[in-house]
Amino acid sequence: MISVIIPTRNRADSLGRTLESLTCQNAPDAEFEVLVIDNGSTDHTKAVAQAFADKLPLAQLHYIFEPEPGLLSGRHRGAQAAKGEILSFLDDDVELDSGWLAAIQSAFEHQAVQLVGGRNLPRYESDPPEWLQYFWQRQDGGQLCTELSLLDLGSTRRIVDANYIWGLNFSIRKRALYELGGFHPDCIPKQLQHLQGDGETGLTRQANQRSYTALYEPLALLYHVVPAARLTPDYFESRYFYQGVCDSYTAIRDRHRGQDASEQSPELSNRLHHYIGKVKGKLASLIKGSDEYRAIRQRCKIAYANGFTFHQQRVARHPALLEWVLKDDYWDYQLPDIVVASQGDRAPTLSPPSSMAPSMLSQLKSTLAAPVAKIIQSTVTAAESTSSKCAQMQLWLQYRQLRCQPDALPDFGDTGFKVYSQADEDGLLLYIFALIGTTNKHCIDIAAGHPVGANSTNLIVNWGWHGLLIEGNPELVAASQQFYAKNSNTFIFPPQVVNAWVTAEGINGLIAQHGFEGEIDLLSLDIDGIDYWLLESLEVVKPRVMMVEYQDILGGDRALTVPYQPNFNRFDTHPDFYGASLPAFVKLAAQKGYRLVGCNQYGYNAFFVANGLGDDLLPEVSVQSCLTHPKVWQGQKERLPAVENLPWVEV
Repeated sequence: MISVIIPTRNRADSLGRTLESLTCQNAPDAEFEVLVIDNGSTDHTKAVAQAFADKLPLAQLHYIFEPEPGLLSGRHRGAQAAKGEILSFLDDDVELDSGWLAAIQSAFEHQAVQLVGGRNLPRYESDPPEWLQYFWQRQDGGQLCTELSLLDLGSTRRIVDANYIWGLNFSIRKRALYELGGFHPDCIPKQLQHLQGDGETGLTRQANQRSYTALYEPLALLYHVVPAARLTPDYFESRYFYQGVCDSYTAIRDRHRGQDASEQSPELSNRLHHYIGKVKGKLASLIKGSDEYRAIRQRCKIAYANGFTFHQQRVARHPALLEWVLKDDYWDYQLPDIVVASQGDRAPTLSPPSSMAPSMLSQLKSTLAAPVAKIIQSTVTAAESTSSKCAQMQLWLQYRQLRCQPDALPDFGDTGFKVYSQADEDGLLLYIFALIGTTNKHCIDIAAGHPVGANSTNLIVNWGWHGLLIEGNPELVAASQQFYAKNSNTFIFPPQVVNAWVTAEGINGLIAQHGFEGEIDLLSLDIDGIDYWLLESLEVVKPRVMMVEYQDILGGDRALTVPYQPNFNRFDTHPDFYGASLPAFVKLAAQKGYRLVGCNQYGYNAFFVANGLGDDLLPEVSVQSCLTHPKVWQGQKERLPAVENLPWVEV
């Protein structure tokens, strides 16, 4: 039997639509019951529920009054009263597709399946604002909008990370619910916000850790009703404050009850690819969107921080609240009488800059366009940096924890993402240094170009590295100096940006002149010219990691480079007559004590790591494995014929 459990409070009309959709289920063989758990409603909820008792001829409808407030109370009371072995928890503002019940029944026919979720699509009651599109994230083969609990991972049934089973469409075997400890506090009334927990998140994290099978069933489709009141900046702001409280609760439990790295590693291993996708989505969202969206996003970031701080401070001041957070389980679902509000101990107010309120943007732009744009850009820049670093730091820590399990690490090519780099180099470098660690965090970027597009910028801005950036174009040098002088993370001690033409004869003196000698963490080399000869001559520094651009159209069979000329300019001969083949760099790197560990997503930037550093974590790969992208094949076909007979030098 399937027990459909619907906690509700003072949303009688919305509840009626949910129950109406249950009467339309096309599942004649399904045995099910419906439990409406009334969390202390004062409207006509009871009458609505009782009116549907006769409309569900194939199921029994039970109305249960549970005065204890909060979604936790409704969920656990419903689970305790349920007769079914499958528990399907629904929100009271959803409308089920006619095939939903049959899909749940079919999904649980597989005995290994413990949790099932489905597609949660929007049913907007008013036209959504233009800025909403930017809150959607591409992830794991689909898209989601967490702010409105919307999820669509496509039309294929598949096993997923349990954290994709969301509370509005959450089905679980009753046995598994009890084994996992049940739900955590959720949707607590505003005046009791300090008692809020992380809802179903703690349960799904436990499910991941125990390797429970979670199934995404696209036919378990429902529509989440989104009223106009939820399509406002104010609602999103309040939603982020609430999420900050939830995440504080999770962080405190992890800190006080967390396992060691070896015990966490199964969950980390299972979730790593999911998390990489999540980080990529967050990072991508930082560089898109309208000014209005960016202003709302900034308000949300402030609200999230306020929520997190609010909860951390309350728990720190009230030992009884810490005991509540650390409870083993919440089957005794009575909320404790913990009073935390007192003079000087109030929840922080949400205080986004008034000049950035989205409702005022249109008017402000018409009269103060330049000042407003400047305000928005400065705050967004700060927010982007903070959000990017936080996301990267979490990913870094997960990589570090998995170093003891090389088989659980992701493939090198799956770890890339772009923050400032040309392609996905920022993510690849993050992965490398998470595995091998850092020493002095010094980097040298030869032919650095503009910071937006450089391989060293993310390390300098978000990770506190010190760099020597060498560039031959004085305009790009000036742009770089201005960029770092204005950036809040680097203006106190910006990297050295040097205007110089680099030659094999002068490279060592140039680098030493600016204080870089001995071991450094990273060398990035990309001058589209005599790169091979510069690397061959380099002796003053010993990079732990080298990243060099190779001429991919030359293929992987011969070690070729352009002839050495101090004033080499590829445009004097042909635009594609520059650099060296990957085999040439691999041969030279081997002589210097390095191995090839991978390339960027398009197959033109190679990564080398010094032998003896993470050999088992970053094994050597073949040249051919870096020449598989269609861009490489197209270049060999269309561009190579024009330069293959030019005077390349075999090394």
